[in-house]
Amino acid sequence: MTETLNVPINLIITRLIIIMSLTIFGYLAGQFRLVTDEGYSSLSNLVIFITMPASFFTATVSGVSRESLLTLVVAPVFGFFNVVIILFLTVMIGRIVKMPPEKIGTFGALCSIPNSAYIGYPIIISLLGEKGLTYAVAYDTGACLALWTVVVAVMKSGTQLRVNWRQILNPALVSVLVALAINLTGLKPPEIITEPIRIMGQANVPLAMTVIGYSFLKMKLQVNKNHSFLILTALVKLILYPLVGYVVLSFFRLDSTFKSVVIIIAAMPSMASAPVIVEKFGGDVEFATSGVFLTTILGMLTIPLLLYILS
Repeated sequence: MTETLNVPINLIITRLIIIMSLTIFGYLAGQFRLVTDEGYSSLSNLVIFITMPASFFTATVSGVSRESLLTLVVAPVFGFFNVVIILFLTVMIGRIVKMPPEKIGTFGALCSIPNSAYIGYPIIISLLGEKGLTYAVAYDTGACLALWTVVVAVMKSGTQLRVNWRQILNPALVSVLVALAINLTGLKPPEIITEPIRIMGQANVPLAMTVIGYSFLKMKLQVNKNHSFLILTALVKLILYPLVGYVVLSFFRLDSTFKSVVIIIAAMPSMASAPVIVEKFGGDVEFATSGVFLTTILGMLTIPLLLYILS
């Protein structure tokens, strides 16, 4: 159908094990109280506002050529519509299985918004380099727009459809836009500026995975009355989503690196902050927390398997 992810499966598995093993440090730090809830919040802010933007800036400045700019324009469109397609499918599935109305919005959010930043990006830069990371950020711009418009509207039963521009125009995206502007002008920033940013960006992967490891302490799996819905969530998010992305990509002639990025992001577990968003916009927080936990744990098995099948 389409050529994607020309990476040997042994490299995929090795990289996944290396990256995901970093979560152990965050988990142990929480267990031994080296990191508290306040420290967890500070680490998250450090990743979101400093190390992640620095990593994206470095990747875009050095990893994107002018020939890649057309794909960067198309990437957000794919990100938006992939989320909308999966959201539509999950709503239909939820109604078919007679899911309670108050859970359908949560189900849609868990299935349609992947954990790109904390798990997807480290995997992408490890397998596909800086060019792949820049594509991922551009793709997620569209996905983020879909989250704060269509997904939120479904959670609110279609009311108060508004765009949260503060969430879309985040520091990571701003850093990419600045780097793209530098590329377009042909300017070459002095090393005294770019080198500190590059060094800071190198801290992004270990810090992000440490945050995820600590978050495992806070996640709970409630299987009493949600077990069938949780299993369905894992099947849709970890299997159906990447398969749909693969089928959609087959109709377009695009950079193979970008296609690989889309498949990797689609294969990620549910977004780690889904319970927070669900609580804010009126969903089932217990269901959301259990869904994030289950898809994250099962994702360790499904991600390498799916990438191998689709490569």
